[in-house]
Amino acid sequence: MHRVVPAVRRGVVARVLLCAAEASGDQLGARLAVALNERGIEVFGIAGPAMRAAGVAAIARAEDVTALGLVEVVRALPRIRRVLRVVEAALDTHPACAVGIDAPGLMSRIGAAARSRRIRTVQWVAPQVWAWNAARAARTATWTDEVLCLFPFEPLWFRPHGVAATFVGHPLVSVSDVALPSGSPCVALLPGSRPAEIQRLWPVLCRVAAELRRLLPGVRFRVGVAPTVPVEDLGGLVAERVPGVTAALNGAHAAVVCSGTAALEVCAAGVPQVVLYQVHPFTWAVGRRLVRVQSLSLPNLLAGAPIVPEHVQALDPRAIARDVVRMLGPAGATQVDAIRPSLRGLDSDGAIARVADRVMGRRG
Repeated sequence: MHRVVPAVRRGVVARVLLCAAEASGDQLGARLAVALNERGIEVFGIAGPAMRAAGVAAIARAEDVTALGLVEVVRALPRIRRVLRVVEAALDTHPACAVGIDAPGLMSRIGAAARSRRIRTVQWVAPQVWAWNAARAARTATWTDEVLCLFPFEPLWFRPHGVAATFVGHPLVSVSDVALPSGSPCVALLPGSRPAEIQRLWPVLCRVAAELRRLLPGVRFRVGVAPTVPVEDLGGLVAERVPGVTAALNGAHAAVVCSGTAALEVCAAGVPQVVLYQVHPFTWAVGRRLVRVQSLSLPNLLAGAPIVPEHVQALDPRAIARDVVRMLGPAGATQVDAIRPSLRGLDSDGAIARVADRVMGRRG
C-alpha cells in the first residue's frame, strides 16, 4: 500500500510533499504536479489515481484517507493514523515544502508535523471558516504558513486573524459558451466520490430516476463515475456510466449533483442543476448548530443568492424530480445565465502557475 520515499534523481531542483484526500483534490494535485515537474521539482505524497498518473510518487493512497462527517472520520481513524505515520517519516527527509489540498482535518495534522520540522507548509483550498466557525481561521495559522484560496472572498476571512491568505483562482472551473443539446432529455447523475456519499445518495438518485421516467417517458441518464468509486456500487439503474464529471455532462440537459466541487463544474459547463446534500444523521445534528450560511452549495454561496435548487438531508425523490423537470425548461436557462458572472470572477486562467509559484515561495 505504501512506498518508500524515493531517492532524489539527478537534475531535480527540489522535492515537494503533496497530499490530497478527495477526488477533487486529486485532480488539483495532478495539475500542480505536472507544473512542478516542468520546473524540475520532484513530487511525492498522498496521491489519488490522477496524481499517480501524473507521476506523483505515492507513499500512500488518497483513497485510504477519504472520509466525510464525524461518524465517517471516526470509522476511518485506524487507516488515517497509519497514513500519518508514513507521512511523518517522509517529512523526516525534509522536502522544500509540504502542500495539503483541501481536507483541513487531515492536513492540519500534516501541517503541524511539517512545521515542527521547520518545513514550509502551504494549504491549497481554504478551510470553510466562513461556513462553520470564524475561530478556525486563527487556528489555521498554527499549522500552515500560507492558505491558497479558490474563491475571491475567502482571504478576507483569514487576514484579520494574521493568516497569510492569497486568492489564486479555481483551475477546475473554466467557463465556456455551451449550447444545450437537442433530442430527448438526458440527465446527468453525479453521486459523489466518497463511499459514504455513494451509500447515502445513490439509492435516492435511483428513486429520482424512476420518478423522472414516470414524468418524462424517454428520459435518459448518464452517470459520472469518480475514479474512487467501483462501478458495481452504482447498479440498479438503466443508464450510461462514464468516467468523471466532464463525460457525464457531455450532451446532458440537466444534472443532479452531490454538493461539492462538481456543482461548480456543472455551472461552468452551462448545464442546469439540482444539488443534493446528505450526511450521517449525527453529523447533521451537530453541524446544523454550527453552520453560519443559508446555502450549502458552492454556486449559491458564490452568487450570494439561491440560484440553484438545494435539497438538504431529508431527501424527497419526488420533489427532486420536480425540480429537475423545471430545470429542463426556461428556469434552467435562467439559472445558467444567473451564475455565469460569478464564475467568471474565479480567474481560472493561470491558476496552476500561480499556485506553483506560491509553493516555491515566489510572489507575483
